[in-house]
Amino acid sequence: MLQGSLFWQRGNGSLAGYRNDILGSLRVGDNTVNTATDVGAATVTYSTAGGILTVGSGTSDNLDIGVRSTNVAGITQGKLDLTGTAMLNANVARVRLGVELGGNGSGDVFGNLVLGTNATILASTEVLISDSNAVGIVAQSVLQTGSGNTIIQTPLITVGGRKA
Repeated sequence: MLQGSLFWQRGNGSLAGYRNDILGSLRVGDNTVNTATDVGAATVTYSTAGGILTVGSGTSDNLDIGVRSTNVAGITQGKLDLTGTAMLNANVARVRLGVELGGNGSGDVFGNLVLGTNATILASTEVLISDSNAVGIVAQSVLQTGSGNTIIQTPLITVGGRKA
């Protein structure tokens, strides 16, 4: 159990074991280097058969995949691959996939969330998929559900946001 947040900025990583509890935010992929040729790419994989991943403990936490938080250049991409796991339980304020938060950055943003068999996502504020107000930025993302049940409870789901 992690009593805080996990930020996986770059590179590949994996989670192991039957149960992983992250009682804060989870962020995968965040480009904070200001070069046009830089790629802030990260992939986290959790594929333990029957595995359970829990993220967040309420409205102060987020699940961010491929989210750029500063005004920088370069590509931002993140992927959380839960293929083979039994369950994702997320209790967060926001789920954001492929979102540019800085407003004046350049370079595309990509966020991919591949769910295992089942998922319950409680997002008290919003689920935001592919959004950027910066001119010329491509924001492409994928939310892939598993073969079981996926429940998403939130007051607002935006797909394509300011890039529709």
